[in-house]
Amino acid sequence: MNEELKLKYLKVALVCSVNYLVRTGQVNCRAIRYPVIAALYPITHANRWGVNPEFQRLLQRGFDLKNSSTLQSNADDFKENLRTSGLADQLCWLASWVDAARTYRAEDFSAAMDLFEQAFEQAKYRAGKSQYKLVNQYLEICAKNNQKRKFKKGVEWANYLGIQVRWLRDKEQTDENIDLAFFILSKANYVHL
Repeated sequence: MNEELKLKYLKVALVCSVNYLVRTGQVNCRAIRYPVIAALYPITHANRWGVNPEFQRLLQRGFDLKNSSTLQSNADDFKENLRTSGLADQLCWLASWVDAARTYRAEDFSAAMDLFEQAFEQAKYRAGKSQYKLVNQYLEICAKNNQKRKFKKGVEWANYLGIQVRWLRDKEQTDENIDLAFFILSKANYVHL
């Protein structure tokens, strides 16, 4: 049997297997995102790009900096480490988020707006499941800066990703509920940002 035919049979078998597992309730469809694609994509293709060994360390360092009272020098050192390790493009959203969190804690909400917007836009297709906190912080800073249009766009993005928005959660996305969330977030101050 030639390679093309083998691959075709493999694809059919995988699709049938996944469909069977979902149909019989053995696997939740949401729990297995893109299983066929993942199974069909040979691991040898992923290895050709290689994973920078510094990625995990710098990702964790960025999260630690974002979650603590960060000095400007620490944020600058982090950005320099991103540049020297060649990860500035992949983790640019995290560097912006670290700066945004720092300015938020200093209660400079106007400057934080620009930084959160930058982090939000950069993270859209890069941050994966880390976006819950970022999206909610972006929405909060939009509310604090009376940016209702950007707030609504952020809510739409959160809905697209299946991210729950603080003060909306499972409520119907009516204008009234969105306005209430906007008002509450404009007044709230989450010091543990």
